[in-house]
Amino acid sequence: MDMAALADRFSAFFIDKVCRVKSAVDSGLKSVCVASPQIPHTAPSSFLSMFTLVTAAEVARLIQAAPVTKTSPLDTLPISLLK
Repeated sequence: MDMAALADRFSAFFIDKVCRVKSAVDSGLKSVCVASPQIPHTAPSSFLSMFTLVTAAEVARLIQAAPVTKTSPLDTLPISLLK
């Protein structure tokens, strides 16, 4: 098998896998009954107009510090898998 065909097969496999995971998450979310909080709309008192860049090391440190036991049905990627 040539490399292009192998790459195409890998691509198709992972596209299918992502579609199946998305479908499973969507189905799971439909079964979770979460009431939307009623929050009155008010004008913001301040705006985020600038962000400080973070390094890859800072992101890695935050991910590693996240507790594995904390998860939500809304998470498409569990912390344990992310770590």
